[in-house]
Amino acid sequence: MFIGDDITALKIGVWDAAKEEWSTDYIQFSNKTEARKDARQVNFTTTKFAPMAMLQSRCMDYPYQDWKLRCIEDELALLDLTTKRIKL
Repeated sequence: MFIGDDITALKIGVWDAAKEEWSTDYIQFSNKTEARKDARQVNFTTTKFAPMAMLQSRCMDYPYQDWKLRCIEDELALLDLTTKRIKL
């Protein structure tokens, strides 16, 4: 799990199959400091048991520092991204 510098922006979502979208309505934080970046840990309470995800801004890692698209087999390519925080 990768947590950005601003832990107050951290959101946990639960998949709502009826709406086909992630919802934060079922998640409760008693205190936003319950995210511990050093331990890669987030404590929260949920009222719905379903797939869960950490939600973050799509722009958190933009602009990319570097990227490379390379062919590794016929009809197969590999994309390497170096972002502000991680290398993918």
